[in-house]
Amino acid sequence: MYRIDTKDFALSVVSGNPCEGKTPEEVSENAAKLYMAAVVIAKEHNSNIDVELKKAKISKRPSSL
Repeated sequence: MYRIDTKDFALSVVSGNPCEGKTPEEVSENAAKLYMAAVVIAKEHNSNIDVELKKAKISKRPSSL
């Protein structure tokens, strides 16, 4: 289980998937939307990782008898 660096991931997604548009402004807007979508995906992934890590830490605690 690995956390994703949100910024690096989003930049990689935008770099690897050139956006189209009729004007430079439209291209920029589409790229910004793609960037933000990638940020959301990375944050969701990291949140799930955090939950799993917390579960793993709880299950590894020694029981007090």
